[in-house]
Amino acid sequence: MQWNRREVSHEPVEPEQDHRIGQPFDRTDGVLKVTGQARYSADNNDAKLTHAVLITSTIAKGRIASIDTSRAQALPGVRLVMTYQNAMRLPNGGVPDAQPPAVRKLTLLQTSEVRYSNEPMAVVIADTFEHAQGAVRYVDISATKARYRTPTISACGPRISRRII
Repeated sequence: MQWNRREVSHEPVEPEQDHRIGQPFDRTDGVLKVTGQARYSADNNDAKLTHAVLITSTIAKGRIASIDTSRAQALPGVRLVMTYQNAMRLPNGGVPDAQPPAVRKLTLLQTSEVRYSNEPMAVVIADTFEHAQGAVRYVDISATKARYRTPTISACGPRISRRII
């Protein structure tokens, strides 16, 4: 496959050479936008469409001690609050059928273990984005924090002087 490359001039364009600079131009959607009649992707409300909001960890390493989704699940418009307790199990424990170096274990909502900061711990699925966002406040998650050690320091071995740490 060959790419078509155009020669790009790095010379500055003088305003008098480019007739577009400083001149108004018509936007095809300008009138619709300023009058409030433009349609955006968020305006497409399909009855089958659902919206999701992730709840992520605030710790770098640890374990989820408890999750209570009952209050969020009872709210109007909430279809499901998915956690590691009710998420579908990935085939092969999340390990893909691939050869190294492409092998990476998928861990999304599979165990109570927290492996990194901002790891998804739950996802709220609702009829509208607003319902999903609102229900997030009613999911109670308690996690225990574990000691986190940066792997790059320990992977360097004894050649690294401990004085620099």
